[in-house]
This record gives sequence, C-alpha cells and structure tokens, in this order.
Amino acid sequence: EKELILSQEELVDVIKPAVPRVVVKAEGTVTVPAIKINLSNFTVTVDKSRRSKTVPLGDDFSVLTGSGFVVNSHGYLVTSSHVISDKILAVEPVLFSYLQEWFAISISTSKAEEDRILREKGEDGLEKFAKEVFFYMIDHATFNVKKKIVVLNPHSKGEKLEDFIKDGFEAETVYVNDNFIRDGKDVALLKINLNNLPALKIGASHGLAVGSEINILGFPSSADLGMGQNFLRSTFTQGVVSAVKDYKSLTGISEGDNFDVIQTDAKVSK
Repeated sequence: EKELILSQEELVDVIKPAVPRVVVKAEGTVTVPAIKINLSNFTVTVDKSRRSKTVPLGDDFSVLTGSGFVVNSHGYLVTSSHVISDKILAVEPVLFSYLQEWFAISISTSKAEEDRILREKGEDGLEKFAKEVFFYMIDHATFNVKKKIVVLNPHSKGEKLEDFIKDGFEAETVYVNDNFIRDGKDVALLKINLNNLPALKIGASHGLAVGSEINILGFPSSADLGMGQNFLRSTFTQGVVSAVKDYKSLTGISEGDNFDVIQTDAKVSK
C-alpha cells in the first residue's frame, strides 16, 4: 500500500476529534495524618498523639481538567492518573501540612544539628528524604470524596463549565494508577457509553530517536484562556525529541519498573 503523508493541518484535522477535554468535579474531604519526623535516623511515622487534619476540597468542590484520547471506538479513552486520581486531590492539603511540619522542625534545629544533617545526607539526600516524607503523608491520607468524571462534548454550544458538564458524557473509571506519584506511570483508562468514536492507534516509543519530529495535541492549563468556547479548543504544538532518559536516573525514585522518559522542546503542560 502507498504510504499516506499528511500535512500538519491535515494531521490536526484527523486527530483533533479523538482528543477531548476531561473534567473531574469532586467534593468531599481529605484527612491528613499528623506525622513525626525523626532527623536522627531519618524516619517518618504517624504521630498518634496528635489529631489528623481534615481538609475540604476547595470551598465547596474541586475541579480538575486534563486531556484524553480515544483509543477504542467503543468508548474507551486514555487520560492521566493525575487528572482523575484521589491522590492528586490530596496534594495541596498534604503539601500544606508537610510544609508546616518541616518548618516546625527547621526552627527547632540547632546550627550544629543542621551541619550534621547536611554532612550525613547532603543536599541530594535531603531532597530525597523530603520526597519520602511527602509520599508517606499521601500514602496515609484518607479520602471521603465523591467524583463525577465527564468527557466534554466538543460540539457543545455552552459558555460555562456547568453547560459543558451537562452536555458532556459521564465516564466510568476502568483503571487508574493511584501510585503514579511514586512510580511515574501516570495513566488511566475511562469508558463512556458511546460507539463509533474516532480512535487513535497507540504507537511504540522505542522508534523515537533524538532529533525526531514530535507533535502534541491537548489541553495544557497554561493555554487556558478563560471559559467560553476556548475551553473546548485544544492546543497543538510541535518540536523535536530533545533526549530519551530513564525514569529512575532522572527522578532518583527507586521503586517500580524503569522506563524511558521522552524529553521534548515542544510546549507541554499539565
């Protein structure tokens, strides 16, 4: 068969219908445990002598948005775990509590103790320990959350978020990796009750080489320009593969499987 070569404009026209915006509307609370950080042996434990902190999601609810892409014409879409996971809802309250805890330790630490810590751990070691504390708190957070996940209809004529949600297609979660913050596998699978959808074929990343052209289509938050119809319009960027690196060396996280991370100069944002 003759290979079909598309211009960039034709490529975008073909792909765009298969890349909708995903919206998650969540309400409820996240309960963050009190922790005890021991800098003599660099351990973190739950401090049962102090009360946990229960934090509401925003004022009344929390809204997260991200990109999805159709991978099966029978209503299956891939999105990121950081868009739909309960764990991402915990990041703000956990980070706040963690900073409070760390600040309290910092102001009570003597100069001699600070010097000892730096000698033993170094700056890289301290950064790694800080991540361990953060992960520990998220792992021990509990959730009382009710979520509604909606794949937006690109043909909606609405102007407000409520309109888009009403016109959209409610999705069920088929799979979500709640451990994505630690193992880096930021992927989830959704299902909506529609058929005959335009679907994209998943390619193989091992064929990419440094210098290869790359195109990105989606809904980066840095490109959001308020509500209205702009909310339904995806953003297209292009660039090259700048580097291919392995995840564990890049992040210093040792658990889970290792895999390649593709670095690009194309504009990408969560």
